[in-house]
Amino acid sequence: IVCLILLIGCNNDKVSEKATLPELDSIDYEIISAALYYFLGEYRHNSYPNYDTNYFDRVHSGVTNAEVLIIPEFTDFEPDSSEQYIAKRFAIENSIKYRIDNSRITTFKTYLLPQSQHDADFKKLYSEFPDAWGIAGFSRPAVTINKEKAVIYVYFHKSWKWGKALYVWLIKENGRWIQYDIIGSWIF
Repeated sequence: IVCLILLIGCNNDKVSEKATLPELDSIDYEIISAALYYFLGEYRHNSYPNYDTNYFDRVHSGVTNAEVLIIPEFTDFEPDSSEQYIAKRFAIENSIKYRIDNSRITTFKTYLLPQSQHDADFKKLYSEFPDAWGIAGFSRPAVTINKEKAVIYVYFHKSWKWGKALYVWLIKENGRWIQYDIIGSWIF
């Protein structure tokens, strides 16, 4: 009985912790959607780099265009030491995780990747999400006080064989977030 009570208590703690995480706001989702569009839009029509396509075919369902993404259920930002000058701008915005509502991302269809599956076998992951093209993640955007400029960290990978991350700077023009600069963070 004691074990059952402890087990229920632990599960309730996880549920309540998840329920109390802050949520992203509508501007955050506008920026995230725009950043994903600019970051991965070039791959929408089967134009990803031809790195070891045999490996891709063995690992996932063979989807070759970026229409559907798998995303973590929380925001993510872990800079390496060479990025400290940029990381300082994100320190406050990303000192905690934010829960993601994938239905509010407008530029791609997305599936949430539960925290428990972050280190999952990719074959299993892609069999669960057969139309997914890869895994994308992002930080919470840092937005200027007047809400006219923003920067966000975004990353993408297919199975740790090909991926990249960068910072996307956006400006709001005529009600839309437009990319005006990028800085690469890593690529493999």
